[in-house]
Order: sequence, then structure tokens, then C-alpha cells
Amino acid sequence: MPGDYYAVLGLQKGASADEVKKAYRKMAMKWHPDKNTDKKEEAERRFKQIAEAYDVLVRARAARLGARPAMRRVLRAHARAL
Repeated sequence: MPGDYYAVLGLQKGASADEVKKAYRKMAMKWHPDKNTDKKEEAERRFKQIAEAYDVLVRARAARLGARPAMRRVLRAHARAL
């Protein structure tokens, strides 16, 4: 999904890690397919976009910080869980 991942989460570019996490949780709850049974297809699409945006932003931050090998394993496990 090319595009502005910050916009998907409703954030300004350069938002802090805490802001990204908070926005992800809020948007994921809002667009969870189980909570939007009347708009299930749209909810599934949006939920996947939100998860991808969060994953990309978390990985980009880790790369900028020079994530250590142990952190890379944690990030990979987190990505599989999404």
C-alpha cells in the first residue's frame, strides 16, 4: 500500500512513537471488522491499511535507531502477529 502512512493513522508526519501507538490502537478499534458488521468489507480493508501503516512506521523508526539484532527479532515477531 503506497501512500502516507501517517495520514492513514490520522497523524502529522514526524509524530512520536507514543503518538503512533496511540493512534494505531484508536484506529484499529474503530475499524475492527468485528465491530463493523454492517460495513465488513470496508472495515477489513481499512483495518489492514492501519496495521500495515503501523508496521511500516515502527520498522522505519527501528531502522533509524539502528535496531540491535534482539530488537529485530522482536519486530519480526510483532509483524507476524499482525
